[in-house]
Amino acid sequence: MNKLEQTLDDLTRRVQALEDELAIHRLIVRYGFAVDIGDPERTAALFTEDTVYDVDVLVMHGRDDIRNMVVTDRTAAWSATAHTKSAPALSRSPVTAPWPPVTPACICAKDDGIDVFRVSFNRFELVRR
Repeated sequence: MNKLEQTLDDLTRRVQALEDELAIHRLIVRYGFAVDIGDPERTAALFTEDTVYDVDVLVMHGRDDIRNMVVTDRTAAWSATAHTKSAPALSRSPVTAPWPPVTPACICAKDDGIDVFRVSFNRFELVRR
């Protein structure tokens, strides 16, 4: 492989890594927006069919559980939610992109005021599809 071919290969890998990182950031932000607007279909579509989503109050398996989480009594009791995300750092693997802990928060508005519902650390294992 000559120098030009090597440079092209290197640039191709770097651009792919940047596109992957941007797609992951957008995916995480889309999750917050989808839950915040109460859209169970958009929320569920962000997950694989065989997903396992383990949060402190329940473990969800598959998209049906994700849909149900969006429309639960507790979620419906909030007049509004606002998921916020910190800037995550990525580590790479050929198959998955596990995220080290990040610090998202879910701020919930109820009729009697605004509460910080959750400040937590998350780890996501993502697959490109």
